[in-house]
Amino acid sequence: MKKQKVNEEIKENRYTSKNALKQSKGKDIRGITLIALVITIIVLLILAGVTIATLTGENGILTKASESKEDTIVAQEKEAISLAYTACKSNDFSSNVTDAQLQEELEKIQDNVQVSANGNDLVVWFKNTNHRYTVNQNGQIEQMEEMTEEEASKVVDMIADNVVVTAGGEVKYLDTEISYTEGIKKLNLDDAIKISDKGIKSAAYECFIDNDGKIYTWGDNYHGQLGNGEFNRENGGEYSAPICINDIEGSALKDKNIVKIYSSIYGDSRMAIDEEGKLYAWGYNSNGELGDGSTEDRNIPICLSDMENSELKGKSIKEVYFLSYTVIALDNNGKVYTWGYNSNGELGDGSTENRNIPACISNIEESGLKDKKIVKICANASSIIAIDSDGKLYAWGYNEYGQLGDETNEDRNMPICISDMENSELKGKNIKEVYFSSYTTIALDNNGKVYTWGEAGTLGGGEAIIVNGERCRNTPVCISDLSENLLHNKKIYQISTIGETVYAIDSEKKVYSWGRNDSGQLGNGTTEYSEEPICISENISGSELIGKRIVDIVGVVDSSYNWLAIAIDEEKKIYTWGNNKQGQLGDDFSGDRLVPKCITDEEGSDLYNYKINKICYFRSNYNYTFSYITDDGSAFTITVKNSPPI
Repeated sequence: MKKQKVNEEIKENRYTSKNALKQSKGKDIRGITLIALVITIIVLLILAGVTIATLTGENGILTKASESKEDTIVAQEKEAISLAYTACKSNDFSSNVTDAQLQEELEKIQDNVQVSANGNDLVVWFKNTNHRYTVNQNGQIEQMEEMTEEEASKVVDMIADNVVVTAGGEVKYLDTEISYTEGIKKLNLDDAIKISDKGIKSAAYECFIDNDGKIYTWGDNYHGQLGNGEFNRENGGEYSAPICINDIEGSALKDKNIVKIYSSIYGDSRMAIDEEGKLYAWGYNSNGELGDGSTEDRNIPICLSDMENSELKGKSIKEVYFLSYTVIALDNNGKVYTWGYNSNGELGDGSTENRNIPACISNIEESGLKDKKIVKICANASSIIAIDSDGKLYAWGYNEYGQLGDETNEDRNMPICISDMENSELKGKNIKEVYFSSYTTIALDNNGKVYTWGEAGTLGGGEAIIVNGERCRNTPVCISDLSENLLHNKKIYQISTIGETVYAIDSEKKVYSWGRNDSGQLGNGTTEYSEEPICISENISGSELIGKRIVDIVGVVDSSYNWLAIAIDEEKKIYTWGNNKQGQLGDDFSGDRLVPKCITDEEGSDLYNYKINKICYFRSNYNYTFSYITDDGSAFTITVKNSPPI
């Protein structure tokens, strides 16, 4: 009970702190009136004989007011860090708090923040204010001085294979032919073109928002997805530098402060949310996924929230989820809206007909979502699981393999609460995350236990049934409670899935893998499929994960079913295994590698002796790219040609 009370206090403090931080950004539309009032007061003071020095000097009235506001912002940021750090510690992790853990908790409070590691200390950077803080492992927080020119020039992120972001907020574009030479190479930024010096607030496939709330897009424009008022249908695949589209004549984005941006799975439809929670859409629309009442492509953004009789009117949208051609939106009251493609009941409105305008399915009387506050949506191409504020799960959509967990293998066109089903192992459990591995659903509760259902190959344990000739399970089973399972009595804190392969990390930072293994991506020294978890941090001959504490794993798969995995440990060392046909594992070995190897300890590797702060992975046309950002601000990257990921 004591821990539950602490978690409730943390949750309440997060909400209070987040609101305070948002208020500090000066979003109130009355700001113009306030500025006019301040100017009037200054003029009156000058006429009364008050000098400019008295107002703006070292001890001037305005100077002191500015300092007071700055002190308030700093105090709010420190409070946010403290709350996030406390939340990390409340998860009962026995080791030091990592940058990834603190990043995850801070993002629940403040959107535009980045955490990196500096030895055992953590560095927190609030991008909106450009304030930086160090946090030691005792939770002590100190504000850092402003960045030097050298610090500001360091690369901190990549959002495409040729677009980087520096610590000083510059967004740079490399106007050069992408290199497909084998192996990992250091990125040369000498001739990079500066696109913006306002940093990045949010990014998606071939688009981003800077910290002034302006949208930049680039790449294919066959369906008008650039949003610049044009269709480039003769040269649809031409790659170009990012352009700002906020000021395009006739655009609904004009004078708007955009806070989030989204691309569809294929990058041909886009949506954005402004600071008031209004929703904008443009691009591909043949299934009605733009929600504008038509099925015509749109080459300039339109505000869906301002459309007459729209169910989005007056609502504040906080998140958008793209399926293949279906869109799901979540408002700040936890209500769910859907539109677009609906062949398998993805819209959750009781039909299988496409719909080109948004409808609130939380208001349908027969819906399991009625009167529920949804906090997160998890989906694959056509199966949807929603999580409510109590950690209960609701499912609808495609269900051939039982991946909805509703005890059937029939598609469902209306949400049902699978946590309330009689005899369900989810009953009374608080689920915090849901993942899809192909047609398998994996849930993680707040105690670190794992539940699975759906296609048999990646269930990770438990019994399966035969339906239409396929092995599957249509009810959730807690595989952490199976005594013979390697996850038994383990507290899992992170799961990563790619295609039909699953990776899990426990509270001791050991790695478990199961599922498909064509390229040796399970890391157990074989290429044999494993239906149950294998611990690759121990008892695997030749594995360099033994004795290491892993904090993150990224999986990659291309259209030819070539797979690889990348892991990073607490010391910021990198381990790779799996497919290596183009030298993407980062060493001199030419074949697939079946066990993890530390490439930052490998003398022949381009990453030898580097510390890695971040791994980036993205696709570009028919290629995939992943990059490593090092602690000295260098970027190493490899693009694998003609192998689009699934």
